[in-house]
Amino acid sequence: MSIKLLCPKKYAALSPLHSRVCSFSESPLASRLFPSLALLSFLPSLAPPVVFSFLFCSLGPVLFPAFPGCPALPILPPSVSSAPRTQRPHKLGGVYLGKLPLPGAPSSSVFSRLGSWSQCIGGKKGNHLLGWLSREWFCINLQTVNLSENGHGAKPLALEMDLGSRLEKNEQFLQKLGTKAVDRHLDLNNCRLTTADVREMVALLPFVPDLEELDVSWNDFVGGTLHLITQQMHHVSKLKILRLGSCRLTTDDVRALGEALKAIPELEELNLSWNNKVGGNLPLILQEFQEGSKIQTLELVDCALTSEDGAFVGQLLPVLQNLEVLDLSINRNIGRSLHSIAQGLKSTSNLKVLKLHSCGLSQKSVKLLDAAFGHLNELRKLDLSCNKELGGGFEDSAAQLATLEHLEVLDLHQCSLTAGDVVSLTSVIQTGHLAKLRKLDLSYNDSVCDTGWAIFCQNMWLLKELTELDISLRPSAFRDCGQWFRHLLCAVTKLPEITEIQMKRWILLASQEEELECFGQDHRSSIRFDRGGFQ
Repeated sequence: MSIKLLCPKKYAALSPLHSRVCSFSESPLASRLFPSLALLSFLPSLAPPVVFSFLFCSLGPVLFPAFPGCPALPILPPSVSSAPRTQRPHKLGGVYLGKLPLPGAPSSSVFSRLGSWSQCIGGKKGNHLLGWLSREWFCINLQTVNLSENGHGAKPLALEMDLGSRLEKNEQFLQKLGTKAVDRHLDLNNCRLTTADVREMVALLPFVPDLEELDVSWNDFVGGTLHLITQQMHHVSKLKILRLGSCRLTTDDVRALGEALKAIPELEELNLSWNNKVGGNLPLILQEFQEGSKIQTLELVDCALTSEDGAFVGQLLPVLQNLEVLDLSINRNIGRSLHSIAQGLKSTSNLKVLKLHSCGLSQKSVKLLDAAFGHLNELRKLDLSCNKELGGGFEDSAAQLATLEHLEVLDLHQCSLTAGDVVSLTSVIQTGHLAKLRKLDLSYNDSVCDTGWAIFCQNMWLLKELTELDISLRPSAFRDCGQWFRHLLCAVTKLPEITEIQMKRWILLASQEEELECFGQDHRSSIRFDRGGFQ
């Protein structure tokens, strides 16, 4: 008779299960296979072709046919049959689901996923059950077992199932790192993981099949060992968030990650920031993303991306229809392939956050992005800061900013903006656009003259939902405030939501100091003017 031993895949990392040829006497088969569990004796009169499976979960062992149509066995251990009715096992069809505890087993029950017995047997439904078993359980085929009635002197089957010990080690591992027991979230961010810790974490993964978030960012020793994690990704196929920022990933890690992404189709967020080996190898990782991908957040900050990587991102974007956050900041070669990226952005209508901070953008880049803005109706945050060659680019290309009707945060600090850029931006505000803007950062743009600031301050009162404004000067710069300061105070009185205005290193004249003091007495004291930065 052929017997299959099935065990949940989440226990696959336990000590190996050994099998060998055994013979059995008339004594109960089950007690020979699992001496620690009280099961009824196996019925020796059954026909040899019948194949059975031993399924283990927190409810205890269950013996039922592995194929539809086989007779169901009522299995009720004597130790349970005499128990009070409330403690007796439940019966589905001809199978009893006993509450015999498996020491150290997790509390979740596999049978809650099977539904009623009547839905799992016969025809297509029976095949569905088998398909489910093949996905959720690994199978160890025991070699042929002789069930001869005269098979005296049968040797016991050696099985090592030390679940309790494994779970205890998992708990000790989490306590050592100051992390609570995991269910759907495992946050090991900046935990100074060693190579040994990574191995412990890998052993933990089979026990958390419902894991949705894994964060091992800022752990240098993850680099070079990522393959240990990716090899176990199939155990956490429900993973939605994977953060590997600043892990010193190697080229081999990057390649292994690309293969592992196939096993986590539910992934919604991927953060690979601050790993310079990603640069030049990005297609190895993201080429597995196909149309229908659920990715919503893709963060690749400071990954040394090449212009070829940028072109690949542009080609990939149309596939990522659910993308909401794209951060390519601090990749200075991206500017060379911005044409491809801008074309791809036209297909990401759900994008809410676009960050291109310090990406080597130029005046020409503004025109390329301007063409894409018309397709980004849901954009909430736009960060083009620290692109020092951007100055002058908005003078003729700010019109499409008007299409960003839901924009709440606009960051243009340290972009070498000119007075013409500020005037062009102001013209968009004058037409009633950017009305949802809440945070506006124009700091570190010392090249804007007083005339430019005056025109802006005269019209900023139209931004009724503005809460924060930053027009600070660079740390090395100090300038006297011009007449525009009076316009600024006047505009603030008409902004009901404003709470903070940063204008560091601007020097107020004595008369302006008096105006500011009077403003504080006459209007809401909740408005904070930050004028720090003086030496």
